[in-house]
Amino acid sequence: MRLTMGTRDEILRTMAEAYKKEKGRMLDHVVEVAGYNRAYASYRLCLCGKRLFLRDCGGRQVILKAERKKPVKRHGRKGIYEPEVEKKLVKIWRIMDYPCGKRLAAMLPWLVPKLEHHNELVLAPGISQKLQELSAATIDRMLSVRKKRMRLKARSVTKPGTLLKQKIPVRPFADWDDARPGFIKMDMVAHEGGNPSGEYALTLNLTDVSSGWTELRAVKNKAQKWVFEALGLISKQIALPAARPGLGQ
Repeated sequence: MRLTMGTRDEILRTMAEAYKKEKGRMLDHVVEVAGYNRAYASYRLCLCGKRLFLRDCGGRQVILKAERKKPVKRHGRKGIYEPEVEKKLVKIWRIMDYPCGKRLAAMLPWLVPKLEHHNELVLAPGISQKLQELSAATIDRMLSVRKKRMRLKARSVTKPGTLLKQKIPVRPFADWDDARPGFIKMDMVAHEGGNPSGEYALTLNLTDVSSGWTELRAVKNKAQKWVFEALGLISKQIALPAARPGLGQ
């Protein structure tokens, strides 16, 4: 007697749990009862609990879905801070201009009573004490999602080249020991509004390492013509007599 598809699926559901322990014997049994060949029976047993997209004879897509086991509920540690604590913490964080968790944790014991006294915060009983006891790690964890949303992306679209990479020494700020002015660091900052496609204005930044003096010029795009023109204007602006022999080095 030919078994229906529903009967075959019921056999698979019954055998799937024991299949992992006794694969060989169970596989033989499924082949004998359901009439599948051995390879397809193994394939169907391994598929139990997953979804498979197939196409029937008419080319239509069908979904083969076996019955899933009920997920095991895992009970984690119960939180000790109610949502109201996080809500008030975010408000304090914004009032104090978004400090890091360590700085904010040091502020809270004296800051929370002052904000309450001046009616900047209206706290329910017990919330004030919990806010003052927050650790830096807990504060960073509560604010982590909001910090990610506010994180600025890199504004420079300059790509590092390899042509002169080995010939130009790379020195951080602490390594510059040149006492005389004239040693310049230069970069360009893009103003593309988060969309680098098309043309957009950029700012050419030149900073004197010794004095910290900075000159800025806007350029309409990254074409050599406009960059050289901006460099020429800056050179005329900061050019001084021979008293500054290091200029332009």
